[in-house]
Amino acid sequence: MSKYDAEDALSIYRNFCAQTERVVEYLGVAKKLQNLLNVSIPNLKHVGPSGHISRGNNTHKTTGSSFSREFAPGVPQ
Repeated sequence: MSKYDAEDALSIYRNFCAQTERVVEYLGVAKKLQNLLNVSIPNLKHVGPSGHISRGNNTHKTTGSSFSREFAPGVPQ
């Protein structure tokens, strides 16, 4: 994956995480109002992005990483 594609994918993932956080907040408010609304709101299990690649800490490293071992086995380690 080129650096441009990796940065683009990371940007998309960060946007996804932000949108997911807003959905979690929205459903939390809806959960509190479910008796008034007379609607059942499901419990949502969500893992936040803290500690994940969303912080951008491994965007430049591909050789020797688990990604290159898993998806590019011909790349020297």
